[in-house]
Amino acid sequence: MLAPLRDAFERDNRNPDIIQVLIAGATKDPDGLRNLESEGVGHACPTIRSEDRDEIPRRLDDYTGFLEQFRGTRKRASRMNHCGDSC
Repeated sequence: MLAPLRDAFERDNRNPDIIQVLIAGATKDPDGLRNLESEGVGHACPTIRSEDRDEIPRRLDDYTGFLEQFRGTRKRASRMNHCGDSC
């Protein structure tokens, strides 16, 4: 996914390691996140939609559980950050 962008940086004698990619509305599927991570995505932020003010904390709690699951299954060398951690 990011290979063409990295190639363009290298052609212009720019350091491709400075590229930072954030995906907004990212999947909450652990395999999907691992795929994004393997493609070079460094930040993933889910969309939490609700018109009910009281529902938002419940959705954030659900996301926290999902994030803990993802962290437990990903490789230790992972560089993926998640909004809520760093955003």
